[in-house]
This record gives sequence, structure tokens and C-alpha cells, in this order.
Amino acid sequence: MDTVHKMVICLNGHMITDNEDIDAITTGFCPKCGEKLISKCPICKNYIPGETTSDDFVFVGFPSEPVPNYCAHCGNAYPWTKRAIDSAKELINFSKKLNDKEKQQLAESIPDLISDTPRTKIAIVKFKLLSKKAGSTIASGLHDILVDVVSETVKKTLFGY
Repeated sequence: MDTVHKMVICLNGHMITDNEDIDAITTGFCPKCGEKLISKCPICKNYIPGETTSDDFVFVGFPSEPVPNYCAHCGNAYPWTKRAIDSAKELINFSKKLNDKEKQQLAESIPDLISDTPRTKIAIVKFKLLSKKAGSTIASGLHDILVDVVSETVKKTLFGY
């Protein structure tokens, strides 16, 4: 029989474990950043699904589940995803090289970089063009904010890994 465990993640997206028993009470704070730990979606209160173990098989050496960006039950962004989007948008507004329309276009492309949607390809093009125009400091900051939350396709296309 398979058992689905829950993830314990801080509000900034640092995974503490993906193998917590469902019945275990999650409390405490992240040792990396000091933020509160959660194991449930703050909106719908469903557990954040973690590792699946099986009584029939023993898996050795498999990587842990990735930290999800959106709740699989209600579709809302987890706090770390929302913080990354908000931080990227705030950083974009510091650019003195982009006009207001370009800032808005770049900011609006961010959510489509985080999940694979029909608009992801367009968002990649906008991001490449406008982040370069925004300047190296803004582009570098956007990379640092987004690298942990963008989709794998975007990560390969924009950042080469």
C-alpha cells in the first residue's frame, strides 16, 4: 500500500522535509531564514503532498519531490510563489531604463514563467528582451528571485540549466 506523506516548507519556500507523517503536528520555524513552517495550503487547508512511499518497494537514491508553486487542490499560489512574484514586480519598478509600459509588460510576464501555459513562450521572449533592456543589475536580481520558482522549461531556456 502506498503512503503519501506531507511536505513541511517555510513561507519562503525552504523545504524542511517531504516525508512528514500526515498525523504529525507541524510547528516551528525555518533554520535557514526564520520564517514559520507550514504543511497545509493557507487557503484551502489541504496538506502539501510530499513523498509517496510503498510497502512493496524500497526506493533508494531518488530525489525528493520538488517544492510546488501552486496548490493542487485549490490552484492558489503558495506563499513562496506569491512572494517571488511580488518581489520580481517590485524589482522591475526600480528600473530607470524601462518606461512604464515596458515595466508593466515585464511584470505581467512573471506568472507565465512560473507555470507552463500557452503564454509561457511569449513570456520568455518578453523577459529576455525587457530584462536585458532593464539593465544587468535588474536582470541579475530577477534571476536570483525567480530561479527557484520558474518552470523547468523556462529555467533551461532563460538560464541554461
